[in-house]
Amino acid sequence: MVATILLLFSFLNFINAIVPDCKDGKIIFDQPSHKTSYPANFSSPGPVFPANFKCEFQINVPEGWYALVELSLISPNDSQSSAVIFDQLNRSETVFVAESESFYFIASGGRIQFSTGSDGTKFGFIVSWDTYSPFIFHGGRVNASDTVPFIPIHYSTGSIVISAETKVSATVLRPSNGTLLSHFRGIIFFDGPSYNNTKNLGTGLQLWNGNTQYVSTGNSMTVLILDFYITANAFVVFQDYELTKGIKSFQGENCDIYNPCGSFTLDATNGPAALQIYTRDDVNFISDLSGSGHLDVYIGTASQNKTNLVTTYHVGETSSSLPQQVFGYFKTFLLTDGNATITFNNTFIYGTLYVSAGTTGFFSSDRYGTYAVQNCQATLSSSPYKSTVKIRWSVSYIDLVEDSWLEVYGDQIINNERVTYIKK
Repeated sequence: MVATILLLFSFLNFINAIVPDCKDGKIIFDQPSHKTSYPANFSSPGPVFPANFKCEFQINVPEGWYALVELSLISPNDSQSSAVIFDQLNRSETVFVAESESFYFIASGGRIQFSTGSDGTKFGFIVSWDTYSPFIFHGGRVNASDTVPFIPIHYSTGSIVISAETKVSATVLRPSNGTLLSHFRGIIFFDGPSYNNTKNLGTGLQLWNGNTQYVSTGNSMTVLILDFYITANAFVVFQDYELTKGIKSFQGENCDIYNPCGSFTLDATNGPAALQIYTRDDVNFISDLSGSGHLDVYIGTASQNKTNLVTTYHVGETSSSLPQQVFGYFKTFLLTDGNATITFNNTFIYGTLYVSAGTTGFFSSDRYGTYAVQNCQATLSSSPYKSTVKIRWSVSYIDLVEDSWLEVYGDQIINNERVTYIKK
């Protein structure tokens, strides 16, 4: 009985270790009428490959189509097994582990170089072809005078066409759900008013990994969105290049109270470094700022005339000015020199910020420096109840355009009366 069990166990492992041959070291996949896979009838996690197995898979894609590859790769610890994915620009990405991860190829296609370093590696993929979605969103426009960037929220796959006063600059925001980051491979940027016969600039994931920006040579850019999982989210930031041409590196985050922003290190030793933050909760809390340099905080873009600049921090000299609330859905933190780490703390509940006596700070509207219909309010109170705290305040800037007004009132302000500032 024992011998029978042992023989059966060995036979099953032998069957599982059988893998397709790779004649001449290369297998070519052309567009069929249905999905195909390697190995045939593949299902994750895939069969076990022997050590020192090598094969290249060429994925061909016709014009107007794209190929979706869902790849799985599971290796033993310390294995050198890998899959190197080359896109249509011959840019490569090395993957050591993947579980049904998505990769996209547009015309004329790409290739996958798979190699194992030891026994026990499981590998396989499914590839399918489809045409681009016909949906096209026109109307995105950016200008050199903008204080607010253009951040489209796309609810379907398709393409977005952006025009600019000079050139289009595109950056990306890391999603609050980190698992969506790999789907940035399905955001593809083109230099021009369409994706036909125009230069391919790269993918959203390549853009994010490079901490840089894509810039059009003319005044238009097209973004092709192939991955449904990244629709209905704010991930791509468009600005006129006049606002970003002096910035050497970019980081970005889409965060909220459930997915805090955390900490970011900005290195401006080779030029200004920007951190772009988008939050649907409308407020971020800066809890710490360390290092060196000068940090400008903008509600919106790093505008040319700085009308939306709310404060400048001298990094390392912020003990009396932090923590600090910064309002606005989109902010730009621009480090102009030095090297600094900025930390956000999103544990403050319902916008309540507690600070020690002697602390300085500021309040600003959600779109400070940008004319927009908005209603903003803030409350200052002392703790414990009935304690005596002297609060000094001053109006730094208020334009009072159109029908805007500022009203200050409270128990201890000017004999319990309200002070109202209106346009004269």
